Amino acid sequence: MKRNNISKKHIISILIVFFAGFLLGLTYFSYRHFGNFTAAQMIFHFVSDIGDTLNEYKTSIREKIIVPAFVVALLWFLAIKFSQFFKKHSLKFSFAFLIVSLIVANAKMSFYDIFSYFFVYSDIYEKEYKNPDFSKISLKKPKNLIIVYAESLELNYSELRNNRKIDITNLKEIAKNGVVFNNGHKMLNNTGWTAAGLLAYNCGIPLSIVGDKNETYKKMTCLGDVLDHFGYDQEYLLGSDATFANAKEFFITHKIKVSDLKSMNLKNDFGWGIYDDKIFKIAKEKLNQKATLHKPFAFYISTINMHFPGNKSPGCTSMDDRYTESISCTDKELSEFLKWIMKQDFYKNTSVIVLGDHLSQVQRYFKRSSDRRIFNLFLNSGFSGVDTNRKVNHFDMLPAILESINISVDAFGLGRNPTKNTPLLLEKYDFDDLNKEISKRSKMYNNEFLDKK
Repeated sequence: MKRNNISKKHIISILIVFFAGFLLGLTYFSYRHFGNFTAAQMIFHFVSDIGDTLNEYKTSIREKIIVPAFVVALLWFLAIKFSQFFKKHSLKFSFAFLIVSLIVANAKMSFYDIFSYFFVYSDIYEKEYKNPDFSKISLKKPKNLIIVYAESLELNYSELRNNRKIDITNLKEIAKNGVVFNNGHKMLNNTGWTAAGLLAYNCGIPLSIVGDKNETYKKMTCLGDVLDHFGYDQEYLLGSDATFANAKEFFITHKIKVSDLKSMNLKNDFGWGIYDDKIFKIAKEKLNQKATLHKPFAFYISTINMHFPGNKSPGCTSMDDRYTESISCTDKELSEFLKWIMKQDFYKNTSVIVLGDHLSQVQRYFKRSSDRRIFNLFLNSGFSGVDTNRKVNHFDMLPAILESINISVDAFGLGRNPTKNTPLLLEKYDFDDLNKEISKRSKMYNNEFLDKK
């Protein structure tokens, strides 16, 4: 009887299949969790200190990437073991499977973009980065500043899949009292997750760290540094652990006090944070205290209820779907918080801004054809007669924030002031062209922005 031995070429075939299965699983997992992800985003989450915040990733990676790849490889082994035909052609079949997986992966994460991220350099920062001299700017009438960084908040949820119907009617009603640029702003590469979105809003650049978790942004002039120069009391409030992705170090470095889950000795409501209703309650108490200060204040808040898979505070309405439930809850609680602010005495001298940190990463809820835009709202900004129909992005929010509190600059970082006649980068460059440039490496970025610990 002929022995059915497994040769070296069969072992190679099995390893190829495992790799191809792993690549398909990684592509599927990354797209569902991160959307149109970039090389920078993947590397950031691999090398950063993610603490307890994203422990669910560990289970998901095991269940959706490693286990399926192992199962496919095992089935391949059994096919080789018990089928002479398959055994004879296993190497050909494995290469065919690998080619298919590479085609699928390239469609979701362009290999050229990955190559560019590591090996192709851009001069976009030499051409377009601006760092105003704030020592030459006088601030005669300082205004207080409140910014809510709303997790995954988009402007429109009317084009969800499977006939899901949800809208942020309360927030849209409040928006009638303020300024919304471009019916929401589009998301450029390397601004599509919380740490990247906050860096873009605060410093006017995308997040582009190449494989070293010890790289920080201490060298940069950011929003906190500017307001510290003008004597602001500053605090950042969030309902999770601020050590996640080095957020605490970033804000403290740029002169902003941090109040998070650990520093406030709060217990988790769910795996890694507390519900937004508690955050807004704490925010009200802190704002009442800051209103008594004899100096302007800047108060920053991050919400987390809409972080996938979605959470709702106990006081919100239950729905059939967990994520749409979190959208409805955010609409209710955030609008109530904004209404409360608008009734306070300090509001008359306070600019209130709501910014979605990035587009939702729960891709399966959104139709591919939908024109998705990030929520932005400026209340009591003092903007009068401005053209809001402009092609703004994350970076442009930085000079707009400063303009709203009477610190006027034409440009800051890659951002341009949308209240002025200065051309915005998306009015100067095509969207795809600008995306390609900021996805490449940059000598100026690495040498002048990053600082190794």
